[in-house]
Amino acid sequence: MLQQVERRVRYQWQIQNTEKEASRLEFLPTIMNKVSGLSFDKPSRKRAAFELWADDNPHVRKEAVVQVEEDVRTGRVKKQVAAAMRQKVIRDRFHSMPVESRRPWELKSKADADRAQKEHKEKQKAPPSTDPVDRQKQVLFLPPHRNANSSFFTVTFTELSTAR
Repeated sequence: MLQQVERRVRYQWQIQNTEKEASRLEFLPTIMNKVSGLSFDKPSRKRAAFELWADDNPHVRKEAVVQVEEDVRTGRVKKQVAAAMRQKVIRDRFHSMPVESRRPWELKSKADADRAQKEHKEKQKAPPSTDPVDRQKQVLFLPPHRNANSSFFTVTFTELSTAR
């Protein structure tokens, strides 16, 4: 059913718009996410080990803030780059630790990224829900039916229910 809806939407879009406009708007992934009820957003980038370490050691972050604020007051650092300098101070402190102390944080960072990537792949491979309540939500998220002359969208509830 999703493939039929995708083909129909793509066909209607191509009829009324040029390829340049179609590639610029990139509407199809959003519509398919709404139809399927799943979000196919990629997981965020892997967090650096020093960021995880700083989250669990808030005193380090506070010390970095104090140090950089002092540098801004004395004029050694511009205010515009204070956030980057705080990250640099935290990173430098993390890397000054012995390797065996840093290793658990690096492993945790990698494990978190792998877990998020695995969940993302499972969501992509999962079939859409067959629960009637979920199906109704999927239909409600479709944009309203419009005249073919006024918009690229002409998917109706009848087309969806017969497209099985």
